Amino acid sequence: MASLLLRPVSLIIILLMIIFLIETKGDQALIEDIFRQTQDYSFCMSSFNGDLRSGTADIYGLATLSTIFSLEKARDTLERINGMVNGSSDPVGKNRIVLCQSDYRQASEMFQQAFSSSSVRSYWDVINYTREGFNRVVDCENVYRRDDPIAVCPVSKDNHEIFKLTEITLLIISRLLS
Repeated sequence: MASLLLRPVSLIIILLMIIFLIETKGDQALIEDIFRQTQDYSFCMSSFNGDLRSGTADIYGLATLSTIFSLEKARDTLERINGMVNGSSDPVGKNRIVLCQSDYRQASEMFQQAFSSSSVRSYWDVINYTREGFNRVVDCENVYRRDDPIAVCPVSKDNHEIFKLTEITLLIISRLLS
């Protein structure tokens, strides 16, 4: 008798697992489709596949995760810049890194606002805050190119990662709004 009761329960569990797997594969296909539109598909896949939260996220969750990734990267970079400010003895270099510090403070604030907006599904605000944060990071990159001596920004690699992360956010949001 007990085995008869377990069969319907077992069937229900199996059906739920199949539905979950089909839905997960659908989300994975959507993720891959979005990431193929980016300039660096492998960066996108490694960024999201390396985070446990993305495995269970739908497109709304991915939008929020992408804002989190930009925010975390901006905060990590700001922390690195803070360490560079005191280590610079060259007046031009110190001025430039202080400008980057200011840019990254503002970028972090904008990415925080983008995250907050994504959490309440205010996607037009996410676009605006993400673009503002992106622009601050561009300013940091460009401060080393505007005047002599032209130099490579010491956080250029970080800047370019944020460029890619913001691209992901904007692609996901555009998919949500279409």
